[in-house]
Amino acid sequence: MTALARYDLLEAVGWYAERPEREPVEVLVSFGDASLTILRFDDTPLAHWPLGSLVETPGAAPLTLAPDADAPERLALSDAEMIAAIRALRPGGARKQPSAARARARRLARRAAALAAAALALFALWLATPRLIDALAEQTPPDARAALGDTAIARFAGDAACDTVAGRRALIALGKRLSAAQGGGPVVLRVAALPAPAPEVQALAAPGGRVVLFAATLDAAESEDALLRAAAAALAQAALRSPTAAALRDAGLMGLRLALTGDLRGAGLTGAAVAALRAPALAPPEAVAATVAHTMAALAADGAPALPEASWRALKAICG
Repeated sequence: MTALARYDLLEAVGWYAERPEREPVEVLVSFGDASLTILRFDDTPLAHWPLGSLVETPGAAPLTLAPDADAPERLALSDAEMIAAIRALRPGGARKQPSAARARARRLARRAAALAAAALALFALWLATPRLIDALAEQTPPDARAALGDTAIARFAGDAACDTVAGRRALIALGKRLSAAQGGGPVVLRVAALPAPAPEVQALAAPGGRVVLFAATLDAAESEDALLRAAAAALAQAALRSPTAAALRDAGLMGLRLALTGDLRGAGLTGAAVAALRAPALAPPEAVAATVAHTMAALAADGAPALPEASWRALKAICG
């Protein structure tokens, strides 16, 4: 005869509650097939608890059980023979529920594990963000990049921006030639009476094909070709190190969100674009030389007339 068979006819009265805070009801407890069966006194089954998962919980009765460590149900027993039978079928008795301190420690450990997993996911996203942004940057709408570039240059130049009606017309004409020579989007030129961030820098590109020429570059130029070469070098730098991508990367996870939505109007993003102009990350000159040479060759072959003398003088005087 198996140990379980010895207790086939054993029954006892117990008190069952669906939750610890509920009023317990009197029930009949018997052994089923490797389980504890809980019934109403009209033989309606209330629950079947596997013997292998029973957990002892704190309570006023000699033995209070739960079906497992996470279950809210409780069964209180005071029948000595039934308690002995349960402990006989489970060597060492029903497993005791962890103490409050141990349960708290386990909860804290689970929370710490969840936080660690979240931190790991964020770290992985942070590592992947620059590459993802680089792939998304040039897919953002051209008008959004242009607006970002205009705002960044305006904030970068501030009161040092140089502008006259005649001078701007000359810049527009040069920008159109550059755009056609490069076969890309519009090129918009601006001039600022600011010191260059480095001696070798004559112009800088902002997002959207926007280029700011420094007044010293304009002063030193003896022909429009010198200005076109300076602007072509800035655009070649931008082709190698996208100013849109740089601003989005510097904006961090907000930049990733903006890149995904194509909305480049965030104040943080404008600030990042301005910071990139103030401290540009430049590619080596030899890396841009071939692109500049190609652009200058295309300009030489475009057949466009040089700026009229009056337009050239107006451009040279744009900063007053």
